Amino acid sequence: MSIGAATLGMTITSAQAVIIGINDAALNVLGAAQDGNNITRDVDNNLDWLDWTSTLGAGTSFNQINALFAPGQVLEGFRYATGTEFLNLAISAGVPPTHIDINGGTPVPAPLTNLLDAIGITGSTNGGSFAFARFLPTALPTVPLGGIRADNSIVVDVPGAGGDFSGSFAPDSISNSVGSAIVRDVAAVPEPGALALFGIGLGGLALARRRRKPAEG
Repeated sequence: MSIGAATLGMTITSAQAVIIGINDAALNVLGAAQDGNNITRDVDNNLDWLDWTSTLGAGTSFNQINALFAPGQVLEGFRYATGTEFLNLAISAGVPPTHIDINGGTPVPAPLTNLLDAIGITGSTNGGSFAFARFLPTALPTVPLGGIRADNSIVVDVPGAGGDFSGSFAPDSISNSVGSAIVRDVAAVPEPGALALFGIGLGGLALARRRRKPAEG
């Protein structure tokens, strides 16, 4: 029996080769995503990222979001992302994982714009946009921050790496421009070719068993 995306309350649209936008209807209670997709799936690393704009403002401190990971809560199955996972997301999306000056006049590379739109723009500065979020703490009460921005430079700030916007928040602080970087693991999906070969193998095995079955008297 096959289960379609609609059965799961999701609609899927292609954004990039390894970055897919998904709307998970069960998460709409957190608020509508900017691009209509509240999940960004990193196919390379089998992770779903909740849109960062879903965790802005009142009721979205580190402690409040952390409580929603409990069984039966709306974010059951999610967890705070690490800086390494964020860096891998940027690499998957084709975004340079370094600080690059573009002098304000050079167009922002499309992969960066696409990733900003996908994970949710949380604010703007100097005529550009940024996405900023809390990440998994190494030791409370310090909650590390990280994100990306595109104005007169491209910045991918990995928490703890000392980037332009790296900093920290108190566990109970809230912000209208800082979301939460939270993820859930996604089971790897076999390639269509692998599924076809598996089906052929099962069919051959069944045929061989029928041929070996002794004739009834």
